[in-house]
Amino acid sequence: RLSFFVGAPGAGLPTHYPSGVWNALLWGSKLWALLPPSRAAFAPEGQHPLDASWYSAWESGNADAEEDDAPLFCVQEAGDAIFLPSGWAHATVNLEESLGVGGFVTTGHDLGLHMQLLHAPRGVGSLQTGATLSDWWRELLSRAFPASA
Repeated sequence: RLSFFVGAPGAGLPTHYPSGVWNALLWGSKLWALLPPSRAAFAPEGQHPLDASWYSAWESGNADAEEDDAPLFCVQEAGDAIFLPSGWAHATVNLEESLGVGGFVTTGHDLGLHMQLLHAPRGVGSLQTGATLSDWWRELLSRAFPASA
């Protein structure tokens, strides 16, 4: 199934590691921060990528790929597609208004999407970050973000 994403500059997802994932950017540009499976971890609860130390280091030009815990960075431009195998942790930040399409490659060993989204308080579930045109995607999100009383 395909999911379509629309986001404003600064919208993004905190570090998480789903099943294999692919994303094709149709318009805009997006920063990816990547960690291999041996260092995959979720961002601290409630942390937006704009508040993460890795983002501050990248933005100031002080990101040092030689540091043991430093992520690898990739700027995705319109027309670029990216594929990450299962277990690779990543965070994203839109550098400008962006439109993309993507999907998950799932196996029986992957963490459920609804559990990952619990760690993304300003993540895919927010209008600030993204909108999707898939009923299947909305159903998954509704389980991860129950309505407030």
